[in-house]
Amino acid sequence: MADLALTFGGDLAFGNGGDLALAEAAALTEQRVLRRLLTNPGGYVWQLSYGAGLGQFVGAAGPAAAAGALARAQMRGEARVASAPPPQITVS
Repeated sequence: MADLALTFGGDLAFGNGGDLALAEAAALTEQRVLRRLLTNPGGYVWQLSYGAGLGQFVGAAGPAAAAGALARAQMRGEARVASAPPPQITVS
């Protein structure tokens, strides 16, 4: 099933025919992963556990392990991300 094409923090996109563009396959997965990782915890009122809020770690010294653990936990909740093998997450 396709979703509207919407980059996190961006605007809706239009297709060639002037209608709203859809995101499918890999683009849909990327869109959902970015939305989940960048949404602040508690920012989605219908599911308060949704969102990693990784933006809070930008420029902070030392929380790499916490950011990685938070990202792993959120990826387990994303239906479009395969659970086996587990996602590879590298924090630098």
